[in-house]
Amino acid sequence: MAAVQDDAGMDRGELKKHIHLARDGTVQVAFAIGPNGEAVLQMHRRKPGRTLEKELKDGSPESKNHRWGTLRMDSDDPKLARFVINKPGVLAAFGDWPVGVTILDR
Repeated sequence: MAAVQDDAGMDRGELKKHIHLARDGTVQVAFAIGPNGEAVLQMHRRKPGRTLEKELKDGSPESKNHRWGTLRMDSDDPKLARFVINKPGVLAAFGDWPVGVTILDR
């Protein structure tokens, strides 16, 4: 059985580029659970998060649990990424993340 290819997400090179941009400032993000159960992520330097979320919905209609917000890399710990999203309580639905993620409730 062939793997499901989701065209709504970003490739690895683009992700690295935007993570590097997040070291200097804030980057807008949108993400969802794709049809294959994996996280689908969109990042952009200038587009609003809601616009990215709409593009994600249009690009992958089978995706669910859409969220948008911002990403900023911590200046003290360069391996720590801080996502501020519109509904933070639902991050548990995304299951295991490929990197260490700590959810901080405020």
